[in-house]
Amino acid sequence: RVLSLLQEVLLQSLNLRSCPPAECEHPPVHWFGSRFGHDWSPLHPQASALDLLFQGVEPRVFYKHAERFWQSLGFPALPEPFWHHSVLTPLLTADGTSIAHGASCWHMDLGQDVRCLAGTSPSAWWYTAAHHEIGHAYYYLTCGQTSLRGFLKRGASRALHETFADLGRVVCLQPSYVEAAGLTEMTPELVLGLQAYELLATALPLFTWSAGPVTHFEYDIYAGDLPAEEWQTRWWDYVQKYQRMSRPSPSPRPACDAASVEPLNTQPCYHWNYALAICMRYQLLDYASRT
Repeated sequence: RVLSLLQEVLLQSLNLRSCPPAECEHPPVHWFGSRFGHDWSPLHPQASALDLLFQGVEPRVFYKHAERFWQSLGFPALPEPFWHHSVLTPLLTADGTSIAHGASCWHMDLGQDVRCLAGTSPSAWWYTAAHHEIGHAYYYLTCGQTSLRGFLKRGASRALHETFADLGRVVCLQPSYVEAAGLTEMTPELVLGLQAYELLATALPLFTWSAGPVTHFEYDIYAGDLPAEEWQTRWWDYVQKYQRMSRPSPSPRPACDAASVEPLNTQPCYHWNYALAICMRYQLLDYASRT
């Protein structure tokens, strides 16, 4: 019900209520600003203004801001090799073409060698992503302590890994934090904008996507042996059921749009951890605010 109400508000803000009733019941997924409807931040009325806050900021600065945040919680500075070995800007082909790629952080030796791969650009999304990925780095480094046994070096659980990292994503969008970082002076409009951005970018749309279509689709494939010719139909059935969205346009039956979802084709059965993390991070924040 909350998802339906929020969709209704967004559609009204975009003056899309004149659309045919069938489309308003299950709006096409691309209306919400991303291929899979899991990130609604492009629909934020101040999305461009928020991105302008970060224009001209060097990618490395995002990660330095993130490092200082985690240091304020008592963690040490990142190992110096992190800054030498990480790739924090888009990769280039031999002819100079930029290769778009997402953000990830990796533990190279289960010790103190952590590295980040991120095609960072100056935007609000990448600002939050930097804080998230550095959170992964510190979780890895904590688990990489020699006092921990080998089977603990990858962390307590993958969902807790995402929970810990997302603490940085949530906090870095607090108006007082952005202002203290020297990025801008807050106005009432920007305060409301930052608070709404996190809700539209991750909390609600990512939760429904991760816990809904992705998890059920993977279960049908790996546990239910769903025939490949049914993958496309089953995927969009789940999108309509759980996200209340529809496919933009018919596609050939042999196609499988879900196969282009990066976590599904690189880390099978992982994405449900994001749904758990969204719930757990608020428990963590609640505990931190009371202690």
